[in-house]
Amino acid sequence: MNNRMTEKQARIALREANSKRQYGDGAVSRFKTKAGILIDMFANIVEDTMAQEPNTGHGCRVQTLHIDVAFMRIENHMKDLEKQVAVEKAINRRTLMEEEE
Repeated sequence: MNNRMTEKQARIALREANSKRQYGDGAVSRFKTKAGILIDMFANIVEDTMAQEPNTGHGCRVQTLHIDVAFMRIENHMKDLEKQVAVEKAINRRTLMEEEE
């Protein structure tokens, strides 16, 4: 499903990242679709953290702890990715500056 967020919600999320950034045709819509995919992946990770099968009794209901554990796993990986992207960005900028000289 690709309608997890509205166009307005997507624009707000993108503006919070950088209010000065401009977006080309279709970029906000693509962001909206990809964000929906991430939400689906998050739901699957929550499900994968569950030890008990659904409808089997004690311990089969998703609790806030399950959500938090799944989120922390994703968040840790995303923070590592942010660091990696920042390093790559610095390298790319340095390379561009050297090419301009």
